[in-house]
Amino acid sequence: MSWLNDADGDVFRSLAGNNFNFDEKHIIDVNIDFNHWPLQDSELELIGSLFRKFEVIEPESDEEDIGNGKGIGFIQIQTESILSYDFIVSLQKEITVKTESIGGFCNSWEVES
Repeated sequence: MSWLNDADGDVFRSLAGNNFNFDEKHIIDVNIDFNHWPLQDSELELIGSLFRKFEVIEPESDEEDIGNGKGIGFIQIQTESILSYDFIVSLQKEITVKTESIGGFCNSWEVES
C-alpha cells in the first residue's frame, strides 16, 4: 500500500510496519484542537450538539505554558470504522468544518495497533 507523504500517511506506514489489520473495524480517537482554551459553555454546548459523546482533555501544563499556546486542552471523540487514508482525511476535514466557527480544527488521531 502507498499513502501520501504527509503526517497521516506516516501513521499509516507505521501501522502497516506493525502488521496492523486494515480489514477490521477499530476504535479511532480523534482530537479537536482549538485556537483558545478553555472553551466557553456555549462552545461546549455546540460540541455536544455535533457529537453524541466527547471527552474534554484538560492541559497538563502550567498557566504560563498555556498562555504561550503550549499544553492547551482539546476535545476527543471516538468513532469505529475500518481504517483507511481517505476516511481519516475526510473525517478530519468534516470535523474542522463543523468546529471552525468556534476556533476548532482537527489534524490528529490515533488508533490502537
